[in-house]
Amino acid sequence: LSSAVELATRLGLPVEPSKVEGPSTTLTFLGIEIDTVSRELRLPRDKLLRLKGIIEEWRVKATKKSSVTKHQLDVLVGLLSDAAQVVPAGRPFIRQLIDAKSELKRASHFTRLSPGCKADIFWWSAFMEEWNGTGLFPTRTIGPVITADASGSWGCGAFLEGPCFWFQVQWPSEWSQVNIAAKELFPLVVAIAIWGPQCKDSQICLNSDNQAVVSALATRSAKDPFLSHLLRSLFFFLAHYNISYRAQHIAGSQIPLSNPRLAAVNAPRHQATVDLHTLEGAVQGFFRKGLADSSASSYATAQRRFLSFCAECNITPLPLSEHTLCLFAAFLANQGLQARTIQAYLSAL
Repeated sequence: LSSAVELATRLGLPVEPSKVEGPSTTLTFLGIEIDTVSRELRLPRDKLLRLKGIIEEWRVKATKKSSVTKHQLDVLVGLLSDAAQVVPAGRPFIRQLIDAKSELKRASHFTRLSPGCKADIFWWSAFMEEWNGTGLFPTRTIGPVITADASGSWGCGAFLEGPCFWFQVQWPSEWSQVNIAAKELFPLVVAIAIWGPQCKDSQICLNSDNQAVVSALATRSAKDPFLSHLLRSLFFFLAHYNISYRAQHIAGSQIPLSNPRLAAVNAPRHQATVDLHTLEGAVQGFFRKGLADSSASSYATAQRRFLSFCAECNITPLPLSEHTLCLFAAFLANQGLQARTIQAYLSAL
């Protein structure tokens, strides 16, 4: 460090001694603390406390019909921009405030807060209540990978590699006119909402075969109002779980290779020609015929006893879970039933 300072002096480059730090594993650069040991970015504590106080003041203003000046907006946007350096997912929640101050020419000019500005302020107010001022250290290492796909007419799905979690959703009739980009982004929003705890404090990869979605994720903005709303919802969960991401375009033909279940989302669907209700009835009939009278009686006894147990313990019997079965088995054992009888009861369930 001393050699660098000496070289700068010899070259005539001004060096401010108070700004010189290190060598150290933790230093402040452009108002942000960088910790290479904990691999964290931090907002200095004094700045964090100041920001929390100012956000609370703005929250009160947002609940009233208060006018604000360009200077006040400049101060707020500056502090929030520093915070967004630590939490990149917070950047979209400054956009409305930046637009509002850009419309004012002088620092003393007044404006009323628009609904969009108030929404940004309320988001930061809610986020600051639990944020400790830390964020992820930039890294090229990619953790969990989420791949999503959607059909314009049927539904959507997403897949989390590693734990092999997945879901599939059919569109409601009201979504028939929603543009395809919004439909492609929707499963990614749902995926982060569901699997956020599994992806917490990591950098993830978001795969989509829609270029508009990948572009919106890269720029963190969209002109379409509904797409913009979905982005804001996504960034809310990303900030809440301290997740950073990299958006990646993947060809639609590759999605079945990454997860065959998602291939079913876009698979053609034809009008059903088989009555499933008739088949369900046949299945139940075959099941009953496959049991001897004594077995059917034992199964009925076990089921009645299980339903009675669930009612006494205020437990929902269906869907049947492993934990509920364990409780039921313990209950039967405490009632003095033999192991063979308990096994028969569990087989009936």
